[in-house]
Amino acid sequence: SHAMSPGEKKIVAYHESGHALVGWLLEHTDALLKVTIVPRTNNALGFAQYTTSDQKLYS
Repeated sequence: SHAMSPGEKKIVAYHESGHALVGWLLEHTDALLKVTIVPRTNNALGFAQYTTSDQKLYS
């Protein structure tokens, strides 16, 4: 794996924020749990994670 350049980080950040924005604006979607641009695998540069329909968050 290689370190992302500032330009790559910016592109991935825009991409993942797009997932988050669309998920927020659509009426029938699961709640957004986490968005990151930190690569976790060789295949994903970032990801948006949503809760499952039956999962509830309590604080």
